[in-house]
Amino acid sequence: MIYVHILLLYVKVALRGDSRSALNIFVYSIIFLWYFICRPLKAYSASHKDFNLDKYRYISLILVTFVSLIFYLYITTVSNPKNVSDDMSTTSESTESSTNSLSVTDGVYSATSFGYTGDITVEIKVENGEVTDITLPDYEDESDYKHYSEELVDKIKQDPLADFDTVSGATFSTGAVKDAYNEALKQAGLK
Repeated sequence: MIYVHILLLYVKVALRGDSRSALNIFVYSIIFLWYFICRPLKAYSASHKDFNLDKYRYISLILVTFVSLIFYLYITTVSNPKNVSDDMSTTSESTESSTNSLSVTDGVYSATSFGYTGDITVEIKVENGEVTDITLPDYEDESDYKHYSEELVDKIKQDPLADFDTVSGATFSTGAVKDAYNEALKQAGLK
C-alpha cells in the first residue's frame, strides 16, 4: 500500500513533465518491486534447501531494474511537460520595434514552467524594446514559496536583462520563475 501511495503522489506530477517525480517513481519502483519478489523467494527457499536464493535475488533485481527503467522512460517520453520549452503562450499586442541586432517585438509575452508542485506563469510587457512590467498572473505552486517568487520578480524588475540566481529555500519555485521569464524574453526577441 505504501508503494501505491507513493505512485499516487508522484505519477500525476511526473506525467506533467517533472523529472524529479519520474526519478522518484523509478527508485521506489526498484525498491518496492524487488522486495515484493524477494519475500516469496525467501519463503520458497526455506522449504526447498536446494534452491539457490542468491542467484534468483540477483536475477530478480536485474529484472526489476529493467522493468522500472522502461516505466521511467515511458513516463518521461509520454509526459506532456508544462515546461518552458514546450507549453508557452504568447498574447498579441504586437507592434514593430528594434533594438541592437535582435528582432524585438513590443507586446505582452507569457511563459509557464513547473515549480515545486505546480505551474508558475510569468508575464512580461515589452514597450520600445524594453521590459516595462513583470507579473505572476498564474501561480499554482506551493503558496509557502510564493513570496520568494515575488521577491525574485521585484529583483528582476530592477535590472530586467541581468543574470540572477534562484533563491535558496525555494529553489524549484524560483527556478521556474527564472525559466519562464527567460522563455518570455526569448519570445520577445530579447534573448
